[in-house]
Amino acid sequence: MTSAASPSPTRTDATSERLCFYAGRLKYSRALYVGLAAGETAECFLRGLEAFAQAVGGLPQRNVVDNMKAAVLGRERDPVTGKERIRLNPHFADFLKEVGVFAEPAHPYSGNQKGSVENLVKFAKGAFFTARRFRHRADLERQLSEWLQHVNAERRCDATGETPLARLGEERPWLRPLPFGALGYGLAHSVVVGPDARVRQGGWAYSTPARWIGQTVLLRLHPEHVVLHHLDTQCIHPRHPANGKYSLLPEHRPPLFVKPRGKLMAQRQILMDLCPEGERFFTELVHRRPHTWREQDLPVVWSLFEELGDARLAQALRFCVAREAFGAEYLQAYSRGLFQGALA
Repeated sequence: MTSAASPSPTRTDATSERLCFYAGRLKYSRALYVGLAAGETAECFLRGLEAFAQAVGGLPQRNVVDNMKAAVLGRERDPVTGKERIRLNPHFADFLKEVGVFAEPAHPYSGNQKGSVENLVKFAKGAFFTARRFRHRADLERQLSEWLQHVNAERRCDATGETPLARLGEERPWLRPLPFGALGYGLAHSVVVGPDARVRQGGWAYSTPARWIGQTVLLRLHPEHVVLHHLDTQCIHPRHPANGKYSLLPEHRPPLFVKPRGKLMAQRQILMDLCPEGERFFTELVHRRPHTWREQDLPVVWSLFEELGDARLAQALRFCVAREAFGAEYLQAYSRGLFQGALA
């Protein structure tokens, strides 16, 4: 049984913060899971459902869910037969199909179903969120973990007379394990590769092989990664690019370097995009060394980039720009630990 809600727990500094949470409970064992959610979108709902399944060992064959838009888009009644048809959110429907389980949205006029979902939300609110005070979000998460341990493993359920954990072992063989692997579930989106050999999703761009230009590919949005699928090939990107703009995999760079000047400009642009300080560094470098930066500085900085990676070179750029040290030799010295506070 699953649902989501938005309490406003009180912090010890007399302020409050509106939070969303996901709550799920198994029927037989009464095993309970409650986790904070980033919002009330379809992805947030599915991440909560995924976390619930991981916590209890899988999902039951039939899952009662609330009628939120993240799960249910609407209900339609056939004018001839009078039979009701439920339109599930496409992402939710795909999730259920991949796991191999069914959803049973709580019927608005079914007291048992609707009441069970509402009681679950009220219980989580009344027994935890509004019953306690928290210093900050991390304190809330710590207390939530301790509370779940108490209600699942220590407190006897009024309905069964046993702890949920004691009965979970009997229920677990009937649960369907998640099949998604280490990356977790990936919400499916159909996208077209642009003329720059990149696809865009959520404000970020992700590189693809040049031969994919103009093709429609399947983008899977996982919690920490984006996976692009086309025919029998896939590309795995970090979901949140380090530069805050795009993710460009090393194997997708060569087509940018076909022409000599194209390679020069492309390398500089990639380095400038690492962080705001990268643009400042190269702007100053071009003005201070107009005749030598191409042949002397850029090759060294690019080698450092390939050696250190995005995050560590960005750290070096920030260090040098803060001290107005504009030159490849300063980045190199910092990376070798020759400056105080250099990279370890």
